[in-house]
This record gives sequence, C-alpha cells and structure tokens, in this order.
Amino acid sequence: MLEKIGNEISENIKKAYSIGQVDAKKIKNIVEVAISDVLETTQDSATNINKISQKAVASAITELKTAKDATNEKVEAVIEGTISGLSKDSQEQINKIDMELLKTKYRLQEHQDMLTANLKDALDGAKEVASSFSHEIKIDIEDAITHTKLKSANILGLMQETVKQSVKTVITEGIDVEEKISHITKDATINALGDARLSAKKVKEISESVVSEAINASKELEKELEATAQGAINGVKQGVTNRVEKAKIKLSTIQDDTLEFVEEEIQETIENLEKIEDSFIEALNNVSSKTTKATRDVIDENIKNLRETTSDLRIKAIEASEIAIDKLKEKGTILAYSAKEKAIETTETVKEEIKDLSEKVLDITKGALSGMLNEVKKVINKDNEK
Repeated sequence: MLEKIGNEISENIKKAYSIGQVDAKKIKNIVEVAISDVLETTQDSATNINKISQKAVASAITELKTAKDATNEKVEAVIEGTISGLSKDSQEQINKIDMELLKTKYRLQEHQDMLTANLKDALDGAKEVASSFSHEIKIDIEDAITHTKLKSANILGLMQETVKQSVKTVITEGIDVEEKISHITKDATINALGDARLSAKKVKEISESVVSEAINASKELEKELEATAQGAINGVKQGVTNRVEKAKIKLSTIQDDTLEFVEEEIQETIENLEKIEDSFIEALNNVSSKTTKATRDVIDENIKNLRETTSDLRIKAIEASEIAIDKLKEKGTILAYSAKEKAIETTETVKEEIKDLSEKVLDITKGALSGMLNEVKKVINKDNEK
C-alpha cells in the first residue's frame, strides 16, 4: 500500500511538470487524491497513518526537489494534501453525522413539545374527572395531580416560577429561611434532572435557572439575600449530587450479559461525570455575573470553596466515573479512549504545540501589519510626489 501511494504521487507530479507549470493547488490535489484513493480501496485493517504520512510527504517533496520547485508554498501544499487525504473519509462521516444530529435536534424538539402538550391534556383530563367522585377521593386526585405537576414542572415550563413563588413564601414567613430554601431547590433540581441520561449541559442549565430564580425572589422582596443565595446553592448542589449517586448505583448494577447500557452510553456518562462539577461552577459563575454584591460575595465564596476543596459532588462523580471505566475494561472497549489520549499525550507536548502555534500566529500578524504599513508608505510617497 505504501509503495502504491508513493508511486502514484511521484508519477502524477512528474506528469504534471512534463505538461507545464504546476501550482500549489495542483500539488495538494495530487497528494490528496493518491492517498484517499488507496485508502478507499485497501482492505488492510492495520493501516498505519504515520507511515502513510511519511511516505506521501517524502515522495512528493523528492519530486519537487527534482523539479527544483520545492518552494514554501508547495511544501505546505504537500502537507495539506496529506492531511486532507488521510482525513477525507473521517471528515465525510463527521459531516454526515453532524447533519443527522441537526435533524435529530429538531425532531427531539417536536417530541418534547408533544410531550408537554400530552402531559397537560392528561392532567386536565384527570382533574375534570375528579368531580365525578366523592369529595374525599376528589381531594386525593387533585393532590396527586399537583404532585405529578411538581415532578414535571420542568417539562411543563412551570419550574422557574414555582421555585420563585415558593422561595418568596419562605422569605416572607422568615423562619429557617436558608434550610427551607435548600430543601425547595434540592427537590426542584432532582425533579428537573429526573431519571433521564446524565448530562453536564443539563446540570449547568438547571443549576443556573434554579439558583437565579431563588435569588430573584429575595431581590424582589429585598430580604434575606445572603441566606437565600446560600440555601439555593446548597440545595442545587445536593440535588446534582443525588443525581450523580443515582448514576453511580445504576452503573454498579450493570450486568455484563445485559444491554442495559450500550458502550457509547457508558463512555458519554464518563465524559459527563468528568464535567459535572465544572458545569455547576460555570452555572454559579453565570449567576454571579448578573447579581448584586450581597449575593455575589456568597456565590463567589462557594465557587472558591469548590475549587479549593474536594466536594462531596466531586467525590461521587469520581467514584461513578471509576465504576463506568471498569465496566468498559470488562467489556474490552477501554481502547475507545486511545484516540482521545493520542490527541493529547502529555501536558508538555500540548504546551509546546500551543507555543509553536502562537508564535506562528504572531508571525503572520506581524507580517500582515508590516504589509499594511508598506502599503500606507506607498500611498504617502505617491501623495508627496504629487
């Protein structure tokens, strides 16, 4: 395979030069097509990308040197062509999946809207039929409907206002404010997160929403600002920790011979667990940036503590993540992470690559500015000549 790629690149570059002048675009295309064509037809499962890259670059640049045309522009074209050829199939697959995800996003929204409408209709129907029964049963039905609405407040779009009104009531009563708000926000968070797939993004959105509404309630009443902020943060953190604990229990009960969790779901769960505390901190940061000094100080102190200490939330997330990783190891699929690990092998390597890229960006910027200055000088000189 390597010889085939090398020969095709060499022959096509020679042929191009025999016809006439060759530009960088042509060189890039020759290299890209040669690699992608061979990869498309090969059945070799042990494709060595590193070796292919070496062969392609060496063959192309050798021919450029023979033609005495190994300019910077054409050498860059060889590298770009090599990367494009090796990446073509993966990029096409990514584009295809990206389009599927876009379609899925809108289908998901349609079904979520349908779920909300169906839930409202079902609850309304249950409420209407309640009057057909005795007073005692009617009260039980209405209580059950209210309880169901509370659990589905996020789906029904009632969560934010429900939290706000509940917090206002607690502040107005003025008894055990912090503890009661903590309980309210914990329940709201648990209900909103539900039993659906664990999502760091959802944790961030719900955490920000619940803490914000609790603080808004105290701001409108101009009372108990610090106690409300602290109670809301405590409650949401407990709610998120509760959801992580549920994920941990579910992961620990997976049997190897069941398909309760597909491998991709376990991998995604690990990624979400790794982000969970950072998502919570990001939510608090967002709230802090929009609030008054009294509550901002409380929020910032909590963020500081989360960053400087090992919270129960982080401990639970690490424990759950370790269980998930063990499950992948048992299935023999932990190698799924090798590509990710290959991308970032060591911190020092990344630092060095960032340094190289930064220097290149600065060089390009300086070059562009220098070019602009030269153009300005030309215009000034022309004006002076006039």
